[in-house]
Amino acid sequence: MPNSKGKKRKHSSDELINVCNITGLDESRPVEASENDNLFDCLEELASAQVSTAGNEPHAAEQKVSKKKSANKHQPPGFHRIPNIKIELHRHLQIENLSTFVLQSCKGLRMPTFERWLLDSKLEEKERRESILKEWEEDPSLKVEFMSKKKKYGRAALYGDLAIQKEQRRMEKERRLLLGAEKFSSTNWEWVRSIEMDPILPSEPLETDPSCRRLLEEVKSVLSAAADESLDTTQKALDIVKELCSTTAEAVSNLTLMETRLGKHQKFGWDAPVGSNKIKKDANVDKVTIEWNDDGNTCTLIYTQKKRASEKNGDKAKQKPKPFLVKLNAFHYHKLRDMFDKTHEPFNTVELKQLSKSQITHVFRSILFVMIIRYSSLAGAQQLKDLRGGGMQGAIHTEVFQCFTKWFGEQGIECFASPFNCQLHHYYSAFPSPDIDGHFGSFGDFFWPNEDFLRDGCWYELNPPFSPNIMGKMANRINELLTLASHQDMNVTFIVIVPTVNESKGEPQSAKKEKDSRRKHSDEVSAKSNVNPVSSVVHLSASNSFSSLIDNTHCNHHIVLPACEHGYVEGSQHLRPTQYKESRYNTSVIVLQSKKSFSLGNGSGKSVKASGKSVKVLDANSFEQDLREAFASRHKMETDKRRVR
Repeated sequence: MPNSKGKKRKHSSDELINVCNITGLDESRPVEASENDNLFDCLEELASAQVSTAGNEPHAAEQKVSKKKSANKHQPPGFHRIPNIKIELHRHLQIENLSTFVLQSCKGLRMPTFERWLLDSKLEEKERRESILKEWEEDPSLKVEFMSKKKKYGRAALYGDLAIQKEQRRMEKERRLLLGAEKFSSTNWEWVRSIEMDPILPSEPLETDPSCRRLLEEVKSVLSAAADESLDTTQKALDIVKELCSTTAEAVSNLTLMETRLGKHQKFGWDAPVGSNKIKKDANVDKVTIEWNDDGNTCTLIYTQKKRASEKNGDKAKQKPKPFLVKLNAFHYHKLRDMFDKTHEPFNTVELKQLSKSQITHVFRSILFVMIIRYSSLAGAQQLKDLRGGGMQGAIHTEVFQCFTKWFGEQGIECFASPFNCQLHHYYSAFPSPDIDGHFGSFGDFFWPNEDFLRDGCWYELNPPFSPNIMGKMANRINELLTLASHQDMNVTFIVIVPTVNESKGEPQSAKKEKDSRRKHSDEVSAKSNVNPVSSVVHLSASNSFSSLIDNTHCNHHIVLPACEHGYVEGSQHLRPTQYKESRYNTSVIVLQSKKSFSLGNGSGKSVKASGKSVKVLDANSFEQDLREAFASRHKMETDKRRVR
């Protein structure tokens, strides 16, 4: 690929390894000088399989259509914006290498530590860029000043403290990125979504970031527990965090390079401009096929790359790419296909009308394959290999949603869900439109500004990943929404489900009295969790946000569910043969409402009138009893059934 000076760019060894990982070539075998040409040809063939990034952008006619229909915020994205499968597989490989490095560098560390860092560091990156935009909105002169500022090079950029220098260089790069993205949009905030950002990895994390400092403390606590006096735990932990940050930045750089060469979005061969009546039906393209197991309970999605010119001509000199296999439960396959159809069929776009049923099925399977890879990457990229990780994506039982519906009404909304684990029609998720979740009806991101989010009479279920940054931002947003709802005289309820940080604070007296008799064998587990060094660090980090929830003036009820007496749905439920797991930690269910005077009390369930509206006064004791029964662990029952079989 020629650079700006017209010279041919040299290929690094890292790029060759990336090509091997994607194509199925054996990267463990040393590459001889005579083999370089074949590998370079392979890279070029991969690049030719996709059009350039510019070619993947919507056509002018389609852009006009999307602006006219922008009022409908729940319209699914077009099929031309499906993420490139090769890019998703490469990101999955990079994240797997990162998580493996962290876990192997610190024996005793578990996958949730890496998952927390991944979530928090990405959220910090988004918050930094949002803060820059707010600064420019409040004081436009800062934006003008930065635009006129000359970039420093060479020795002029080396003066000053190293940590401050890194932070300033990163902020400058992010400001320039925002300026470049702003040129391609005329709207105020929506264009931020179009910024070239990796959906999972932070582009340039630093060891001074809050998420990295928390990771440092977790690693130190585990290393210190090893009781090796000769080991400098602080320096060892710092070396691990620094290596993780530098490797992550390099991985994002490689991903950006691949997107430039292969294209950001998937091409199917029969893609056509809007208004065109010609579609190539028999094009030679990458395919995602499906095979059903004999039991009919599971299926396998098989990703196969297009045939190369050398293979079609009978040349066997080049090795055939290996297919990539992903297993999925039949229940989730049919559930997601139903969600996909219900999301797309009402709009019946021109793009959809031009496709046959088999082509639509191919699109669905491609999106499904991408989504499985993406959520596995978010969980540390080891789910598909040994079902490791994914605890952050756990969900509550269906019976718990039924309990909420019974007590708070039919209008329920999930704020931290995914297409795999969502129970309600109205849900928010991690990768909303125009990304993969938009094809399955996701309404957006809980943290994204949305004027239509609050609805009178609705209840909102929030079961977020137990990550300090997400917990803190969630608590702040709930407080803002409750204040707004009370000001607008709206009756809304937020039900927050998080691990208990401080059992004694805010715990109901009834729960304290019954704890000894109800806990059974959970005392031993709780005792172990209390001395867990990592848990102590995480709980300390999340203590402020937890306290702000239970001390909130809108908080009406706080129920503590003892460990080992309640459970959740597995975060990897779509991959596992089992569905339920038992919680080893205490869980808090916190109910916050905009109208405290008509909240959970000691009423008998009778309705009273306020401001001309009929409001139900709930019986707190009955609600708590129903909730405990709905949350009761189903893990043992499921295990016993499997043993009988």
